[in-house]
Amino acid sequence: MARRWLLFSSLGLVLILTTTVFASGPTGTITGTVTDPSGAVVPKARITVVNEATNAIRDAESNGDGDYTVALLPAGRYRVTAESAGFRKSIFSDVVVDVDQTVRIDFALVIGAATEEV
Repeated sequence: MARRWLLFSSLGLVLILTTTVFASGPTGTITGTVTDPSGAVVPKARITVVNEATNAIRDAESNGDGDYTVALLPAGRYRVTAESAGFRKSIFSDVVVDVDQTVRIDFALVIGAATEEV
């Protein structure tokens, strides 16, 4: 009986460790907060993340606290854009995301026409 318990415990431990290793994967995350010139949060700002090597696009939207997260991004170099009505578009280029890394990009949007870029 003790031998069976040891066998099942060992198998369970191997399954848990294997799942943890495969769950992390070769991806990273970009996260941040979008604010206006006074420091107030900007909800529902459109966030666009473009892989500069493949031109693959991921979209997100800031929540009620101005926060956004774009997860499961393959390692690489990205261009991150934030835009919202009444503000100039803001762009960060050459954002490097490595495996298992979280990169923080905070935006402070400037009042102006959406066609203007900062």
